[in-house]
Amino acid sequence: MKIHWKIFNVRLICLIAALHIIFNCNAFDFTVEKDSEEINVWDLELDDNINYPEIPDNLSKKISKYVETQYKQLKKQGFNVSLIRGGEVIKISIPADNFFDVNSIILNENNCSIYLSPIIANFLQFKDFYRVLFSMHHDKSLNSQDAEQLTYERVLSIVEWSQKKHQNAKYIIPYSMGNDELLTSDKSKKGQKMNRRLEIYIIPGK
Repeated sequence: MKIHWKIFNVRLICLIAALHIIFNCNAFDFTVEKDSEEINVWDLELDDNINYPEIPDNLSKKISKYVETQYKQLKKQGFNVSLIRGGEVIKISIPADNFFDVNSIILNENNCSIYLSPIIANFLQFKDFYRVLFSMHHDKSLNSQDAEQLTYERVLSIVEWSQKKHQNAKYIIPYSMGNDELLTSDKSKKGQKMNRRLEIYIIPGK
């Protein structure tokens, strides 16, 4: 199994193996046949995972309509939320500072309950209904390697907390993005804060 963190060392390989056991991936079928080819979404890069699977035209409008209802509910709850992929996928952005002090890996579990529990409880309550991706980002205050390590440890910490508190959180697919994808200029404290974020993608289907 390949989890898309960019720190390719012995420690990462061991942690990935442990993560595979924790998540009990075999208990949930993330493998889909497409043109006689098996696709395991745990092996996909973030962008590929967001865009998979392609929904047939006859279902797309129905799914988009339902997803829009979920989007409006999240909006009312105060989340920074948007629709992507033609309205089929929900994207939620939460400041990483809500979960960690600057450059820290100590998780604020109370805030996890506030910001993550409603999302997990809603979208992962039914098998195969949604696929959820957690993507952790950082600013340029750290060098590339340190940012990759920090976002790796942070997203692992959040997913482990989620798995302890919510049975179906084992179906969350984590990504550590380092500081490669900035939202805005890093020259100000405000810009750095915006770039430190957890992005959550909610995708219809398994």
